[in-house]
Amino acid sequence: MADARTYLSPTDAQTLTGHTRHTLKLRVEEGTLVAHRVGNRTFSYRTDSVIAYCQRRHPELTLFDRLANTEGKLITEQELADELDHAPAGTWWTLARRDHRPPDWPTWQAWYQGDTERAERALAKQQSRWEQENARLRARGVLRRTLWIPAQPLSGYGRYCLARYLHVAAAGGWVRVLPAWKCTHLEQRRSLPDLEVVPGVVYVRRHTHLGSRAGALRIQDPDLSGALHEFLTWASDRHALSLVDFARWRHPLQGAA
Repeated sequence: MADARTYLSPTDAQTLTGHTRHTLKLRVEEGTLVAHRVGNRTFSYRTDSVIAYCQRRHPELTLFDRLANTEGKLITEQELADELDHAPAGTWWTLARRDHRPPDWPTWQAWYQGDTERAERALAKQQSRWEQENARLRARGVLRRTLWIPAQPLSGYGRYCLARYLHVAAAGGWVRVLPAWKCTHLEQRRSLPDLEVVPGVVYVRRHTHLGSRAGALRIQDPDLSGALHEFLTWASDRHALSLVDFARWRHPLQGAA
């Protein structure tokens, strides 16, 4: 994963495009690719221009392109909750990307209204419930992991999420933070979705036009589920920050926006 504003080496550009260096140079001369010269005969290529070029040539360039083109079954919020409550043994990944939600539950509503202290107290009271839930999942062999991708600087909702995740972590939850700029090249066509990924099944969360949760698209596809599991594990291990480090060094908690 790389910042889309950075440049790729000729070797990486060749790997992604399948082109020779001569063909890459021709694409630069015709304005299809953006590059800068690093030697008499050598260019480096802007990541975003290479990714956009590849996506024009290949409709399903990335794993998330494949996900967007996969059919599934629409289920309600209650059906989603029931299925996740009985997730099979293994790792249950949550990918959290959405940067705004209407204040339609108590703790976020309090935060949104500027009463962050009341929101923090309410979140603290939920820790015992989260501890019990984590213990129940572990007893069934389920390891729950969350990869949060917040926009930066944090919005009011982002600051609320940070506060909430800190309480979740204090209750034994596992949360890591992936800087949003590292995903820019994956969002050339669309933002990354909010996902729940369990062995064999992917749930793509759906939202109303206002941003409230509205169930999910259930995709039963072991290969896709496995590929997403591998990607999320790799992104978390190689590119993400611990929640504590993100909170301490990047965005100290402040009041609501």
